[in-house]
Amino acid sequence: MEKARKQLEAERGAITVRTIVDAWIKEYRPHWSAGHAWQCQQSLQDHAYPHIGDKQPDTVEPAHILDLIGTLLAEGKVETARRVRQRLDAAFEHGCLRYGFRSNPVALSKRELAKRFKVAQAANPEEHFPCVSREQIPQLLRAMRAYVGSPTTAGLLWFVCLTGCRTGEARFATWNEFDLDKGEWKVPAARMKARRPHIVYLAPAVVELLRGLQYYSRGGDYLFPHPTQIAKPASENALLFVLAAIGFKEKHSGHGFRRMFSTLLKQRLRTRSEIPHALPTTTRSTRRNAGASRIGTRTSLHASRSEKRRRLLEFDE
Repeated sequence: MEKARKQLEAERGAITVRTIVDAWIKEYRPHWSAGHAWQCQQSLQDHAYPHIGDKQPDTVEPAHILDLIGTLLAEGKVETARRVRQRLDAAFEHGCLRYGFRSNPVALSKRELAKRFKVAQAANPEEHFPCVSREQIPQLLRAMRAYVGSPTTAGLLWFVCLTGCRTGEARFATWNEFDLDKGEWKVPAARMKARRPHIVYLAPAVVELLRGLQYYSRGGDYLFPHPTQIAKPASENALLFVLAAIGFKEKHSGHGFRRMFSTLLKQRLRTRSEIPHALPTTTRSTRRNAGASRIGTRTSLHASRSEKRRRLLEFDE
């Protein structure tokens, strides 16, 4: 018993915050989408490791957490601070359970952090993703056509615009999910917000776009690889950089294309209830509100809606 205790203490002495974060992510990765796992790793690498990454967990005090999160709040990054706090809390809790550390400094900071978040949210009220008005859409499309940057980044911009998908789903899309001959994109459940597989019917313009992009993917898995690291997807800020370059900074966003897509569909539909089925991605709530049936039931209705989605998505730019 004494030998085991000393061995555990020796192991704990070699453990850092990076160690428990890696162990936490490894434990839960099978239950997460690839995008979520990457975001957890990246956010802590960017915002937590520079402050406490090399510290032993037992030496991390609540004051360290308050300083770390406080820096993000002072910069107006309220949502980033919230996610970093949640992820650090989960990682430290995992460290306590797995390695026997005695306290979770994030949990001990909870009351004070709640006060600071309240102040920061009042100073930086949440804003919706910007989206151009219907009258500004032609101007946006002209600016997009005039963009002369990276073909991969331009392709990502047009892909999100023409499919109305979420930017994360586009960035992490791989070639093996696509059947260009059939004009279909089969998004696996692991990368869907609703955790269900989904088929996106591609308009001819999208198929043509993707065929042209195959050369630029350089034989990698991702449709839109990182410009210098082919094994990684394009940066989550890639679309924002392009929109800023074409003069639409703070006027439009990656998610704004989804809103724009919905606006255009409303012009083609008699009822708004069909919009969730026409959009490339849906959540449980939108399917429920629209009266959608479960997969594998009411087959004829599902087939009818699939055909409607094909026709709706085959529009000219």
